[in-house]
Amino acid sequence: MKLLIAGGGTGGHVFPALAIAREWLSRGKEREVVLVGTERGIEMKLVPQAGLPLETLRVAGLKGKGGATLFKNLTMLVPAMFDARRVLRKHKPVAAFGVGGYAAGPMML
Repeated sequence: MKLLIAGGGTGGHVFPALAIAREWLSRGKEREVVLVGTERGIEMKLVPQAGLPLETLRVAGLKGKGGATLFKNLTMLVPAMFDARRVLRKHKPVAAFGVGGYAAGPMML
């Protein structure tokens, strides 16, 4: 049984994700977990250090952005949805859990 945990960017998202992953894995040998984040977030360092698999999405934030940056980040949502679909097809999780952050949105849709 595989659990997918999506989110990241800051420790406020990643540390809870790691705690959930550890608890999930502690409940049986048949359990697996995969975390999903971005290449720019702290998850790129913390998840591999924890010995857990990490998939990444091409996505960026929208809140507080304006002008050209907002437009560019909005156009990233379509590729992010395809990335999310690829991750779901590859891992076939029994459940998915979002912890917040840019990567959680496309994965949870």
